[in-house]
Amino acid sequence: MCAHNTTPDLSENEDWLVLKEIYSECLVDDGSSTTLRIPISLASTIAIRILPQQDDTEAARRKKEDEFDVYPNYKYMILSASPDPPMMEVIFNYSDPESPPESMKVSIMQYPKLWPAYHKSLWEDWISKESCNVLEEEGMSFNVCDFIEHKAMEYFTAVDQNSAHGYSAVLFTKFCKYTDDTWDVEESNGAITNVTNIREKRKMDKTSEIIHRYARQVGKKHWKKWYKYECPICFSKDYACEAVELDCGHFYCLECIGMYVKVTILDIQLHRQNPFNCPIPECKIDMKVLEDFENNLDINKRFLSCEQRDRMLLWQKDIAHPNSTSLTICPRSKCRSRKMRRADNSSTNTLVYCEECNANYCEICLKRCYKKKGKNIMTDHADECDEKVMLKFCRRYSTASDEMKQKCHEKWHWIEEYISSREEDLSARLWLKQNGMACPNCKAGIERSDGCFHMHCSVCGTHFCYECGVEIFAPFYGTHHCWEEVGPDIF
Repeated sequence: MCAHNTTPDLSENEDWLVLKEIYSECLVDDGSSTTLRIPISLASTIAIRILPQQDDTEAARRKKEDEFDVYPNYKYMILSASPDPPMMEVIFNYSDPESPPESMKVSIMQYPKLWPAYHKSLWEDWISKESCNVLEEEGMSFNVCDFIEHKAMEYFTAVDQNSAHGYSAVLFTKFCKYTDDTWDVEESNGAITNVTNIREKRKMDKTSEIIHRYARQVGKKHWKKWYKYECPICFSKDYACEAVELDCGHFYCLECIGMYVKVTILDIQLHRQNPFNCPIPECKIDMKVLEDFENNLDINKRFLSCEQRDRMLLWQKDIAHPNSTSLTICPRSKCRSRKMRRADNSSTNTLVYCEECNANYCEICLKRCYKKKGKNIMTDHADECDEKVMLKFCRRYSTASDEMKQKCHEKWHWIEEYISSREEDLSARLWLKQNGMACPNCKAGIERSDGCFHMHCSVCGTHFCYECGVEIFAPFYGTHHCWEEVGPDIF
């Protein structure tokens, strides 16, 4: 790695004596010159070669089945385990026996056969240039040798470092422009490892060396910087790190997926189930936009405004806990809130709760319900619910004088709206029984004018059959045929 011209007497040259003391084991004297040869320090380094996605036949087959999916693969080699580590040779030219060398020459003495030949001359030129700069700035041959030994690998693109184990990873490629076929040799004796799909979740054998685990972690951590995707909406291509990856594994550009989410939010009230699905027709897997608003940075905080997020949260609440249609005012005189919601969205539930004071009431009998330890508040009340008393009270109120009604209003602030809604509810039930069908979820009245029996509630977004009133689910068409069912033979 280092040599000097022996013409001047260097027996008292401080620069040469320091260098000779530190690298004494690496000195080689052939009689005419003294050469210092030192292997490049590879210090638990792995090298990665990025491969085109079509290199692997299995990946190509899967790509054909799903043209928008990404199947990245790569090869890696543990450089520190190389049987023929790289070695450099430097010739220092001393013109003054008491001064540091004036110039130098660097050449590669040994280059590993499994390393890409493409980099050999480029690497040598880079080391020569950087070494000359070090010699000019530092003025000591030792600094040059130290640089070559420990920093020569900086020529290659560093992609990762693990300080805990002292591992590092470099790229032996210039992304997809790399064409050298050195790593395709069969006689690598296991030195080269091929990872066919970086994204594949595969557990490694516990006996595997930690550095091999590290090599796979590097691939999973950085592969999006190396591979391109095609947006299924606008068909533009870019590196995966610039895109949004859905849970199904498909990638979309920021503009397209952002617009898709914003447009879907506009009519979100017409849906009863998660309307956010992968836009690819053959996929349609949930995007999980609605889950964990605080942590889902890819969708919620990147594309949606506070108003849009609030609208989604309100829609979720409306689905899980619809607004009460009968008891719209909290009966508690100290509360009187109009934020009354049903305990759940089941058609048999009669319990409602106040969002302000959390008081629970039955909207049928108006009895206040309390949570009991170890019991379900809804099933516990269902056994004792009796609406006869309240129906009798409603009839008496309807036939009472205006003076008596006014006294009732002063005592019960909720009574006027409650009884009005109960009367409307009874009238609506009678009309629906004769002319239409009630939505199985929100009980909104729907009248069919023409067309098929598939109804879509404009209030809550529920899909149901107009013939039998049963809620139906995607894909809707061709999955429900109640009118074709044959009833019991009574003849």
